[in-house]
Amino acid sequence: MADPLRKVTIIGLGLIGGSLSRKLRAIGFAERLVGYDKSPEILELGLDLEVIDGYETGLDHALEEADLVVIAVPTLVASDLLEQVLTRVPESTVVTDVASVKGNLVDAAHG
Repeated sequence: MADPLRKVTIIGLGLIGGSLSRKLRAIGFAERLVGYDKSPEILELGLDLEVIDGYETGLDHALEEADLVVIAVPTLVASDLLEQVLTRVPESTVVTDVASVKGNLVDAAHG
């Protein structure tokens, strides 16, 4: 396997985001897995369950120096969040999502 990424940010630590983060940790995908969620309780649970290495409560700090950003929030809010993320990360940062419906995300990506 290639060298691990330095930092992966998972936005949304629900069932899908949390499961993805757990698997990324298990395979040594990143040196640091950082969570960002609107719920402080979910972030603390992510730490307790060792799903993430740490978390940020501010989007700017969560995105800072991230090599990969995964948006794992409900589809109806994912497009707004994508627009916010794309304005805050350099072009070298990979941004992806786990949404099953892509129409609104494609529109948001094309601005």
